[in-house]
This record gives sequence, C-alpha cells and structure tokens, in this order.
Amino acid sequence: MDKIRYLKMFGFMGINMRYQKNNKQLINNAVDKMNRNELIVDDILDSEELITEVKNTTSQLSSFLASEKNLKNLIDYIIKEPLIDEEKTGKKFPFNACELLCSDNQ
Repeated sequence: MDKIRYLKMFGFMGINMRYQKNNKQLINNAVDKMNRNELIVDDILDSEELITEVKNTTSQLSSFLASEKNLKNLIDYIIKEPLIDEEKTGKKFPFNACELLCSDNQ
C-alpha cells in the first residue's frame, strides 16, 4: 500500500489540509492587520505560526519586521529586562525575537 493511500485511510491528510488552511488564514489576517496599520510586533511574537512564516519565507511580514521601529522593538525584548516577570514579556517574546533576528531569512 502506498504511503498517501495509507495516510488518507487514517485521515492524516485531512488534518494536514485543515492545519494549512487555518495557517494561511492566520497569515492573511496578520497581513490585513498590517495593511490597516494595526499590527504590532507583539502579535507576531505571540504566534508560533507567524514566526515560522517569517523565518521560512520572504513575506510582507518580514518587511514589516525590517522597519527600524520594529527592529528596535525586537532588540529591546532581547536586551531589556521586563518590569514584570510575565511569561510572554519575560520569556516567550525575548526568545522569539532572538529566533527572528537570528534566522537566515533575508
């Protein structure tokens, strides 16, 4: 039995397709928000899917993060200690900001 038939038989292809559809919708929503000037760096740092998108492709989100103001925000998350030791601002955002700045994406 070939691999694709095997995967379809157990429904894995359907799960993957739903994930891809939700992922594309999330990315499109972020781009729409960016076009309305409502997107902030925190929105990207809070979403693993958007971080993966920025790291793996040259997209509008990459150019959004390349602006001077947003690069400063990313660097600030890495080098400044947060006033409150919260999970997002103290751990998640600095880690994700470092991931984005160190990625090979141009």
